[in-house]
Amino acid sequence: MGACLRDSAFLEEQLRGEDAVGICCALWAAAFYDVQKASDVVLRLAENGTKHQMMTASYYLGSFQNRTLSMRAAKKVF
Repeated sequence: MGACLRDSAFLEEQLRGEDAVGICCALWAAAFYDVQKASDVVLRLAENGTKHQMMTASYYLGSFQNRTLSMRAAKKVF
């Protein structure tokens, strides 16, 4: 998580991978500063990600405390 917060290239690398923990850490780091950015990343994974990346992103949606963003992203994932 710390590496994702400090290094945007590392964050993007984690999002391109298949490791669920890495993806969740990267999404958490993206939301740390801006939950809208994390929502945009979830939408990007929903539209262009692998099945595993989409499933991991959909799991992460449960941690959003903003229902509007969560539902917007969930609609794309499903």
